[in-house]
Amino acid sequence: MIKKVLELKDTGLEGLEHVKRQISEGKFDETIPLFADLVQAFATIEQSLANLPDKTISTEMNKAAENVRAGLDHVATAFENRDRDKVFAVLQFSLVPKYKQWMEKLDKTLQPYILS
Repeated sequence: MIKKVLELKDTGLEGLEHVKRQISEGKFDETIPLFADLVQAFATIEQSLANLPDKTISTEMNKAAENVRAGLDHVATAFENRDRDKVFAVLQFSLVPKYKQWMEKLDKTLQPYILS
């Protein structure tokens, strides 16, 4: 499970970067299904983490995940409003940086499981 979570988190970042790139190239509508897949991937990771022992996930890790969820919500709302500029701005200045911070905390959290 840990290996799959780590692979999925990396794929998530690649997907976010791809969505950002596609939007900058004017391919707004094509990015909607991909973004939906990214939201699902993040939810899958969170469900997998819920199976870890209670004390494994720190308050800091939970806060980072909340930040990513909030960013995903902002992007989803911007997509619903068909606001290409806002989608791009939230991705570039908020969601991608927050996702990277969450990734670092996730790596730190799962490190003991990787080494064993």
